[in-house]
Amino acid sequence: MSSNKLTSISTSNSSISSGLNLKITNFIYAIIIASAFVIWLTTGSEGENALKGFITGYVALLVSIIIMFSLIWYKINGVSLYQLSISLFPFIMLMVIILWLLVLLQKYFDRITTNKVSDYYVSFVTTSTILTITQLLMLVNVITDSSFEKYKTIPPKTFSILMLFGTINMIVVITLGVILKSYVTDC
Repeated sequence: MSSNKLTSISTSNSSISSGLNLKITNFIYAIIIASAFVIWLTTGSEGENALKGFITGYVALLVSIIIMFSLIWYKINGVSLYQLSISLFPFIMLMVIILWLLVLLQKYFDRITTNKVSDYYVSFVTTSTILTITQLLMLVNVITDSSFEKYKTIPPKTFSILMLFGTINMIVVITLGVILKSYVTDC
């Protein structure tokens, strides 16, 4: 096994072999990197194909977060409810934000692709993308840290920062929904 910090989300339970865990973890990181790249390239781009690429990037990101969530859940099995909630709630919040964004993009797909949205749409989508990627990078960093291996929980300071970014991101996505619903242009 490699000693690289970002190599594996190891599991204390012996029913998943370390080789399989390493392959799954590396696959998750590859999906995260690829989807973040696609999302970043298509953020604010105009056209149907750009929006489809943007949505696909977020779907792939959501799938990788769900897999990572499952591995973490499996890893910290048997800890207190407090530790469980501290370790998993940032994942849940991020999944809800991404799902809500995907619902908005799908619901207003035609309006977005025909550019009948306010100029603020691009600003809020970009802000949400930056916050989402920042949250994800923080989560990956903390779960691959040796202190997470030892204590099986996210440090309180990191948890607070993740919740702050998550709350701001939720407000941004809700505002984006208001913009898409209420501010239609005839361009």
